[in-house]
Amino acid sequence: MPHIDQEKVILIRNDRSCFEGVYKTCKPLAMGFMRKQINLGTPQVSLDDIYQDALIVLYEKILDNSFTLSCSIQTYVNSVCRNMLLKKLRDNPKHTEIKGDFDPNISDDLGEENIKDRKFEALKWAFEELSRGGGKCAEMLKLFWYKKNSIKQLTDFFSYENDETTKVQKSKCQKRLKKIATNYILQVT
Repeated sequence: MPHIDQEKVILIRNDRSCFEGVYKTCKPLAMGFMRKQINLGTPQVSLDDIYQDALIVLYEKILDNSFTLSCSIQTYVNSVCRNMLLKKLRDNPKHTEIKGDFDPNISDDLGEENIKDRKFEALKWAFEELSRGGGKCAEMLKLFWYKKNSIKQLTDFFSYENDETTKVQKSKCQKRLKKIATNYILQVT
């Protein structure tokens, strides 16, 4: 193929109108190549401009008698387009969107938000279960966590003997809440 394309280079040097065929033949593949590489997020005109600039580079190289084509014209054009596209992206990175395996909608926190949502839902459900079951646990945890009552205030409110008894009872309530929430998560998943 490069040998045939080298003959085209010689023809173009002698007759400029032969270059129009190269322009029309290479354009669809070069445009597709650029679209597969990167989407600029800008109008199609930008890719057309890059393609036309690449063809100007090719034409200027062809006019240089020392130029020898070592690949197909299509490969050469694609390579120049790619280099110009990368330069444009370096110069104006805010319009860049990379195509391929990258999905901008995927969070890099490895599902941390989803896990937080499930834990919150489980705790909410567990709190409701504690409340339905009666007893002091739900009320104690609400007063401690949400109303920010101190251990001393809880001791007085629930009429416990001392603060140590309150701490033990609060710990038991937290363990009970955790067990209910864990069972909920296991049932859901």
